[in-house]
Amino acid sequence: MIVVAIIGILAAIAFPSYREHVARGQRAEAKGALTEMAQWMERNYTQSNAYTLQGDGTTAVTTATTLPVSQTPRDSLPKTYNLNLSSVASASFTVRAVPITGAAMASDKCGTLTLDNTGSKGITGGTSGTTASDCWSR
Repeated sequence: MIVVAIIGILAAIAFPSYREHVARGQRAEAKGALTEMAQWMERNYTQSNAYTLQGDGTTAVTTATTLPVSQTPRDSLPKTYNLNLSSVASASFTVRAVPITGAAMASDKCGTLTLDNTGSKGITGGTSGTTASDCWSR
């Protein structure tokens, strides 16, 4: 009985730690994809002098535009985040990683991760008391 109690206590300590470790890995994947999408937008800006036009100078970039990567993780299942442009103007943009409903990150403390054209990193819809630096620095 004592052995069962010890195993239960160890499991109660280890499982939450494991879940947080997995969540940090999923967030890291999403942050990397957001950085990649921001670089894609910057390349468009360099070529067309506006975030609203793709590099060819004629195709519009809108919030409905399919980004080069639309979900993370890119190469494996299950998907945990949808990537999109939440706003785009000729001189600014914001890309977001939105947790997929029902997926592992749906109830993550960080909620939606955001990155804009100035490099400002943020979160929306996260757990009360969670800051952007809590989610972006780890």
